Amino acid sequence: MHFIVLMMSIFLLIGIIRGILRIKDTKTSLKNYTDKLKGNIVREFSDIDIIIPVYNEQKIIKQSINNFLPLIEKGVRVTYVTTQKEESSPTTKELLRKYIAEYHLVGKCMIVDYPSKKGVMSHQLNFAIKQIKENRIICIYNVDSRIDIRTIEYILENKDILSEGVFQQYSFFSHKKENGVLINSAIAWQNRWTIGYEYPKALKEKNGKKWYNFNYVIGHGLIFTRRMYDKFGGFSEEEINEDNVLGYKLHLKNIRITPVPIFENADFASSLGIYLKQQSTWFNGPAYAFKYAYKYYQNEKNDLGNITLVSISNFKNALNWALLPIGLDICLIYLVVNSQILTFILFLLLVVIYATVLDFLSEKVLVSHGYLKKQNKASYFFDTCFLLGIHFVGPLITITKILFRKNSISNKYKTEKS
Repeated sequence: MHFIVLMMSIFLLIGIIRGILRIKDTKTSLKNYTDKLKGNIVREFSDIDIIIPVYNEQKIIKQSINNFLPLIEKGVRVTYVTTQKEESSPTTKELLRKYIAEYHLVGKCMIVDYPSKKGVMSHQLNFAIKQIKENRIICIYNVDSRIDIRTIEYILENKDILSEGVFQQYSFFSHKKENGVLINSAIAWQNRWTIGYEYPKALKEKNGKKWYNFNYVIGHGLIFTRRMYDKFGGFSEEEINEDNVLGYKLHLKNIRITPVPIFENADFASSLGIYLKQQSTWFNGPAYAFKYAYKYYQNEKNDLGNITLVSISNFKNALNWALLPIGLDICLIYLVVNSQILTFILFLLLVVIYATVLDFLSEKVLVSHGYLKKQNKASYFFDTCFLLGIHFVGPLITITKILFRKNSISNKYKTEKS
C-alpha cells in the first residue's frame, strides 16, 4: 500500500507540473492573438452559417435569440434545428416562429425541423447541414452559447485553415452568487479543464505534434466548411456521444483541429445532481474508445498501429477520470486508519495543491483577458477537494448503465436548462 501512495504522489506531482506548463502555453497563445482582435472590423459576415440544435428549450429560446442577435444583424445566418420529438405545448418551434416575427428576423433567422420523433442531436445536425449546398462556413453552437463578433472575425481572417482542417472554440463558465459555493467550485474545475487541458492539447496539434496527441472535439464551438463536412462523413448517428468519436475520425483522416483563441461563454449545471449526470454523459466518449477503433478499422482498414495508439490515448482519459479520485480516496483513508498522520498531512497537501492551484491559475488567465470579472477564491479548498473526491460518480453511473445494458442513444441524458 505504501507503494501505491508513493505512485499516486508521483502522479499528482507530474499532473501539477504538466498542468502549470499547459496553462502557461494557453496564456502565451491568448496574449499573441486576442490582443489583436478588437471586435470593430467592418465586414460582411454572410458566408457564415450558425447551426443550433434544440429540443425542449422553451425556457431559454428567447434569450438564445438575444444572444445571437448582434451576429444576425451583421449578416450571419442562424438556423435553429428543431425536432418533432417535442410534445410539450408550446413547442420550441412554435416559440421560435413567434420571436422571429416579433424581432423582424424572417429570412435572417431560420428554422429547420427534423422530421422524426426518433434520433438525437447528431441526427438534427446532419439533416440541417445536408441542406446547405454551397461551401459555406458552418459553426455549431448550443442554445445557451454566447459568442461575440471577434469569433467570427477570427474565423474569416484565418479561413484558409478550414481548407484542410476544422476550428474548435472552447468554453468558459461564469460564476454566480446564486450557484452556491459547491457549483462555483465545479465551474472553477471546468474552467481549469479548458485552460489547462483542452486548449493546450489543441495547440500541440496546431503546432504539428499530432501522432501521440489524440484530441477530441466538444461539439459546440465546432467550425468547418460544407466540403470538410463531406470529407469527415458527418456526425455519427450510432454512438451515444457524437463529439469524441468525431475527434477520433478527424485524427485518423489527418484533419487538423485548430483552437480558436477566443472563448465561448456557456451556461453551467444548476445543481450537483445535474452536473454529475452531465459528467456521466461526457464519460461515454473515452469509455467507448476501443469500440470506435474496431468499427473504424472494419470500415476503413486504416493502419492498425495508428488506430491502437489513438484508442489507448483516448481510453486513458476514461481510466484517469474514473480511477484517480478512487485512488486518492483509498490512500487518504488508509493513511488515517493506520495513524500515519505525517504522511497523511503531506499527501493531503499534495491533493489540495493539485485540486486548487491549477484552478486558481486557470481562472487568473480568464480574469486577465476579461472573460471573468474576478476569481472565485472562496471555493478553492474544501469544496474543490470534495469534488475531486467524488469525480468518479459520473463514470460510475455510466459503467452501471453499461453493465445493466441500459446505456444507449435512446436514453441519453439531456442536460436540464434553467
